[in-house]
Amino acid sequence: MENKLIIGYTTRQHLILDLDHTSLHAVLGLVDMLQKEYPETGDALIVLSSNQEKDYGTRIDRHGIPRHNFRKRCYHVITDNIIGYRRCVEIIFTLVDLGILEPAYKRIRMFRGDMTVRVSPMILSTGIKMAPIDIVRLKNFYTTVSDGKIRDYLTFCRGVRAVFLNHLGHLVTA
Repeated sequence: MENKLIIGYTTRQHLILDLDHTSLHAVLGLVDMLQKEYPETGDALIVLSSNQEKDYGTRIDRHGIPRHNFRKRCYHVITDNIIGYRRCVEIIFTLVDLGILEPAYKRIRMFRGDMTVRVSPMILSTGIKMAPIDIVRLKNFYTTVSDGKIRDYLTFCRGVRAVFLNHLGHLVTA
């Protein structure tokens, strides 16, 4: 029997972003911009959510123009401070308007009413996508406030990983 359980971390309190097909360089630049322009977000944790490099492909951009590109890795950004869902959505909408996030990201936030990122492994038709891996925590030098939401996220992840290791260890190590 295949296990198709996927566990995610959901919040309405602090900003989390799911960045698909992005370079680490671009994610670091985005976090730097967020910390300068929105210091209230606090520190940031960058998480690698998928390390599966894919082949050259075609993607339709937000203007309907086909673009040929190499798909890149996928990352999550978890911020530390409680800023409320309304402020998170304002920031997300600005990132969409600037072309940093896809327009679909805005529609999904309006439909769902929360922000969720995957924290467990995931079974795909082509294999198993690893559980996300913490890459780097970046201190925000533009604020001294720390609400501890990164700590809460990491505590949640440790609990989820423990469950998968105890009951489905082959999925975590694959």
